[in-house]
Amino acid sequence: MIALHVTHEAVAKMGGIGAVIDGLATAPSYRAAFERTILTGPLLPTDQPVTERLGPDGTVLYSSLDGIDAGGWDATFRRVERTYGVHVIYGTRRLTNGDPARPPRSRCCWWTCSAATPTG
Repeated sequence: MIALHVTHEAVAKMGGIGAVIDGLATAPSYRAAFERTILTGPLLPTDQPVTERLGPDGTVLYSSLDGIDAGGWDATFRRVERTYGVHVIYGTRRLTNGDPARPPRSRCCWWTCSAATPTG
């Protein structure tokens, strides 16, 4: 099963809901119930350059803003970008709830959107 959380803290934990999701998604009972967690939200103007966008343990796999496509994600996201006039940034990041020894199973998929000009 897949869990989807929509939050303005999809990219970085600022407190509040980010702390709740970090604790929830690393709980053994949650990890037993959900094989993947997807976090989605807006790309805020204060977000980091592409090399730092998903935090120290994050990896950007696709970014139309930065011309990155590691794995053929363009076919998946281009239609969404054109239809809704957004840029998509997609990648992975480990949620550890402060414990870097958490197993890789806590790895999550993240994507964020920011305003763009529709292209078709």
